[in-house]
Amino acid sequence: NFFVTYANIDQWRPGKLKKSGNILDRWIITRLNQLIEKVTVSLEDYDAYNASLLIEEFVDDLSNWYIRRSRERVGPAAKLPGDKEDFYQSCYFVLVNLSKLLAPFTPYLAEIIYRNLTKEESVHLTEWPVPSQPVDESLVEKMAGIRELVERVHAERKAAGIPVRQPLQAVLTNLPKFPKAFEELVLAEVNVKKIKWAAISGDGLRVKLDKKITPELKEEAKARELIRRIQLERRKKGMNITQRIKVTSPWLPKKKEFTQKIMDKTLAVKLEKGAFKIKAV
Repeated sequence: NFFVTYANIDQWRPGKLKKSGNILDRWIITRLNQLIEKVTVSLEDYDAYNASLLIEEFVDDLSNWYIRRSRERVGPAAKLPGDKEDFYQSCYFVLVNLSKLLAPFTPYLAEIIYRNLTKEESVHLTEWPVPSQPVDESLVEKMAGIRELVERVHAERKAAGIPVRQPLQAVLTNLPKFPKAFEELVLAEVNVKKIKWAAISGDGLRVKLDKKITPELKEEAKARELIRRIQLERRKKGMNITQRIKVTSPWLPKKKEFTQKIMDKTLAVKLEKGAFKIKAV
């Protein structure tokens, strides 16, 4: 649904899959290739149960990490057209091949997905998928480590009673430094400004939050909360996701950077002080 909604808005059409510059695309493609290999082996061994578990794990990766972290790459507020194209090509490739893997397990669902995406006759008349490239085991391992770090930081936030919408200055961990592309994924997901790698000691994965909340961090949290409120009001009014709006709010941030972020995220052309209200332009 997410893919089709935004692909239709942008009038996107499938093309030949090219190597993406985005680490998320490269990861989900190599995970797909890994899945194809393992499901094929399981089915050849008549082990449909294990094959279905492998697919379930992949769908969790696809939904709760790839799509989750790719949401800001598409839509009217997206900043990088080339990155948007990489997402569409990669996501389309994954969904089409996933529907082929699903065909023996959920034949009707797989058929609906495949025909909707490709406009071809039937998923059951296609060839069984084969890996498009060798599996990058190092990439899979690094992303698994990053996701484990994210889960631990979320758990620490919950234990400390600090919601994710409240930015924090830093998180400390005993992990060695990861490449920048992976670090950026963590920063965006857990809403911190900096990761201090190898900054604490201890066995196993350890994390520690910098819990000092400055006035600027508080203001940023309030700006994020205003964005959330505006988006809820947009949905309540049944506005489409490309609709430009005017907003009045009893609270506005002092920093221009936060004001601009609110306008960019909500597609607001005007943001003024007053009783809370949004109006279509």
